[in-house]
Amino acid sequence: MTALFLELINRSISVTWLLLAVFLLRFILKKMPKRINGVLWLLVAVRLLCPFSVESIFSLIPSAETVPADIMTMAEPQIHSGVSSLNYHVNPVIEETFAPTTGASVNPLQIWIPVLAVVWCVGLFAMLLYAILGGIRLMQKVKTAVCLSGNVYQSEFVTSPFVFGFVKPKVYLPYSLTGQELSYVIAHEQSHIRRKDHVWKMMGFCVLALYWYHPLLWVAYLLFCRDMELACDERVIKDLGREERADYTQTLLSCSTKQRGLAVCPLAFGEVGVKERVKHALNYKKPAFWLILLAVLACIVVAVCFLTNPKSAKNPLKVPELNMIALEELPADYSLEQAKKDGCVVMEDGDVSCGQETWEEFYKTTKKGKAAAVRVVHYYTLGDPERYAPELYEQRKKEYPKMFVMDLTYDGVTYRTYHFEEGKENVYEYPYLMRYEWTPDSSNATFDYEILYVATDDNQVTWDDIYRGMLSSYSHTYVPRHETVYTDYIYTDTTPTVAPSSEQRGNGPTLPEPTVAPSSEQRGKGPILPEQTKN
Repeated sequence: MTALFLELINRSISVTWLLLAVFLLRFILKKMPKRINGVLWLLVAVRLLCPFSVESIFSLIPSAETVPADIMTMAEPQIHSGVSSLNYHVNPVIEETFAPTTGASVNPLQIWIPVLAVVWCVGLFAMLLYAILGGIRLMQKVKTAVCLSGNVYQSEFVTSPFVFGFVKPKVYLPYSLTGQELSYVIAHEQSHIRRKDHVWKMMGFCVLALYWYHPLLWVAYLLFCRDMELACDERVIKDLGREERADYTQTLLSCSTKQRGLAVCPLAFGEVGVKERVKHALNYKKPAFWLILLAVLACIVVAVCFLTNPKSAKNPLKVPELNMIALEELPADYSLEQAKKDGCVVMEDGDVSCGQETWEEFYKTTKKGKAAAVRVVHYYTLGDPERYAPELYEQRKKEYPKMFVMDLTYDGVTYRTYHFEEGKENVYEYPYLMRYEWTPDSSNATFDYEILYVATDDNQVTWDDIYRGMLSSYSHTYVPRHETVYTDYIYTDTTPTVAPSSEQRGNGPTLPEPTVAPSSEQRGKGPILPEQTKN
C-alpha cells in the first residue's frame, strides 16, 4: 500500500504543474468555447490516472518522481523535485527531521509513510461513503416521482432540477416549473445527458476522492463543474435571440434561489456559478473560427508539455577498470612515492603535485558523457611548526603525515567516490562535478587563484555558497552535499616549494583533510576547516 501511496503522491505533484497551466489558460482564453475547457480537465484526469507516461524533450514537468520509491530506507532522505532552489531549502529539513539516528532499529519514514498511507485510505473511503450515502438519499427522494414525458420526472421532494442515474439517467424537476421556464430547464438537463456529463462528473468525483489531499484538485473539481454548466448553457442559448436569452437567465435566477448545494455531489447537477452563468448567457457570442483554432492548439501544447515526462538520464555506461591495486587491497605502508608511480592524481597539502594531465583527461572525458575513472590521493603534512601553537603541534605531529586514497568514477550518468575505512567500503553518488576558480582577496597570497573541482548534488551551488557554509558565522547556511576532490594553486610570478600557509593564501577557504568516509554533516555542509593555528 505504501508503494501505491508514494506513486499517487508523485502523480499529484506532477499534476500540480498541469493544473497551474490549465488555470492560467482558462483565465487568458476566457472567450474560448467552454467545451474546450472540458478537454483541459480530461488532460488532468489522464495525468492522474494513466499508469505510464512517455518521455519528451518538450516536457515542462520538472521531475516525474519527486519522492524516490526507496525514500523510506535512505540514510539521508531527500526529494528530487527538479527545482534546485526547492531542493536546496527543503532537503536539509527532511534530512534533519527524518534521517535515522545511529543505532536506530527503524527509519522514521518507515513509520510515518505507512501511517500517512492509512490516513489516505480513510479519506478515500470517507469520500466514497459520502457519494454512496448521497446517492441512496436521492433515490429515496425520487422514488415517488411522476413521469412527465420520456425520461423527465417531477417530484414534490425535488426543489431544484438535476440529472440522476448512470446507465439510464433521468431528469428530475420540481412541480413549480411551468411554461417557457420548464422548457429551458429540460433543454439544459437533456444537454447534460447528451454530453454524458452524468458520467464525467461521477468520474471527476472519483478522481477527487483518490486525491482528496490535494487542495488544488478541489478547486479544479469546482471549476470543472462550473465549466460543465457553462458548456450546457452555450449549447442551449447558441440559437436563441437576445430576449430569449434574458428569459433563460431569469430561469437560472429562479432556480438558484432553490439551490441545494450539490456542487460536490457525484450524482446530481446543482446550479453552480449562477452569477457567472447569467453574465455569460447575456453576453454570449458565437466564437470566431480563429479563437476555436487557437483553443485547440493550446490544448495540444498543454498535452505535449504536461502529459509527458522529462527525459530520464541515459543508461549507465561500463566504467573502465583502473590498472591499479584495488582500494581494499592497498597495503598499510602504501607510500606517496608509490602513488605517484601508480599514476594517481596526487595533491600535497591541497596543491596538485602529480597527475595533472591525468585529471584533465578524466574531466574532459566525463564532460563528453563518456565513462571514466581516476584515483585521487590527498597527502597532508603539518608543515612549518612555527605556524602552530606549541601544544597543538605536539598534540598532532604524531598523526602526520596523512594520506587518503579515493577512487572517482563516472558512468555517463553519476559520479561516485569510493573510500575504504577500517575495511569497509563507503560509496557516495553525485550527479554533478563542478569546476570553480577562486581568487584570494589578500595581498599576502603567494598564488594568483585556485582551481577546485567539487562533486555535488546541485549544479547551481557556487563556491561562495560552499565557502560560507564552512564558516562558523554561517553555520546555519545550508550547502548541498558535496566533496572537494581536486585542488590546484595557480602561480604566475613565483612557484613556492611548499604549499602556502593559510595566511599566505589570503582570507579564503583552507581546504580540509578529507576523511576516508565523510560524515553526513561533513558532506552536507561542505569541507571542515582545520583547527585554528596561531598567526
